[in-house]
Amino acid sequence: MRSVLTVCEKNVHEKPVETCMKRITQLIFADTAKCTKCRMCAEICPMGVIEMPEGCFPEPAQCAYQLCINCGYCVDVCVVGALSHRVRKRSSNSAAAIKRYEALRKKSKRME
Repeated sequence: MRSVLTVCEKNVHEKPVETCMKRITQLIFADTAKCTKCRMCAEICPMGVIEMPEGCFPEPAQCAYQLCINCGYCVDVCVVGALSHRVRKRSSNSAAAIKRYEALRKKSKRME
């Protein structure tokens, strides 16, 4: 198994390459202590790059870096602030994301 040296909090650690590559390519991060698994982030994503298997926390799809348009809706719609995005930061006003989410919910109810 190949490994690389990483610097973390002023300490040098040896980690497997696969672990480091996963960390580098990770697009979104969920704070598992805060996340309520409400699925709002996955539902609002216009590109469908957030996966949430039943009972699990949000995670990026395999091709997230290629498909994500960095709109930030996923981060802004998270009412508990549990989701972080590598490129987009949380907006100071999440009203647009909430409005989009509510519109999507209404549309899906009409289609049922």
